Amino acid sequence: SLVYDKTSFRSHFRLASEYVRAGLVGQALEHCDEALKVKKDFAEARILQASLNSVLGFHDKARKGYEDLLAMDPNNQEAQI
Repeated sequence: SLVYDKTSFRSHFRLASEYVRAGLVGQALEHCDEALKVKKDFAEARILQASLNSVLGFHDKARKGYEDLLAMDPNNQEAQI
């Protein structure tokens, strides 16, 4: 079993990134969701979450993720798709 700080948004984001590299998109999305529960304004996790939602065919969720990010940071280049 993997040991990590479940209260750390960074730990969840690192795990999400590793799961993406391993091709485990569902697990990556779960950790993005957890990272954002801890820190709602974590832009990198919001972008990855939206991207993963899009890959999984959850286009409405992906769009909402990008819209939420733009509401927090209107100048975010990555969210302006």
